[in-house]
Amino acid sequence: MSSASLKTKKLAGESRYQFQYWALSEINARPLGGEMDGRTGKKGSDKGIDGIKVFVDDTSGKAKRVIVQVKSGHVKSGDIRNLVGTVEREGAAIVVFITLEKATSHMIDEAASA
Repeated sequence: MSSASLKTKKLAGESRYQFQYWALSEINARPLGGEMDGRTGKKGSDKGIDGIKVFVDDTSGKAKRVIVQVKSGHVKSGDIRNLVGTVEREGAAIVVFITLEKATSHMIDEAASA
């Protein structure tokens, strides 16, 4: 395991929120309820949204949202099903799921079927 991986695991073990803010900063996403590049945001019930990123990909100029969810602990295929529900409820164009642990084959299957 690389020293970067060890540092990341240590950060996640010390503070899941600091791990979340670090992960969001790696993809230039804003923490839900926080500022870009911030180390604060909404804690508690976030309805499955840890971060937001906005982009424009056509000539309409209308911004579209990317919903980001970060998991530092045990992950399972149910997390993907819940995230699909969040995307449907929020109407996001894209979703990013960041996890400290490797995705299981069931998680990959669930994501592919969504």
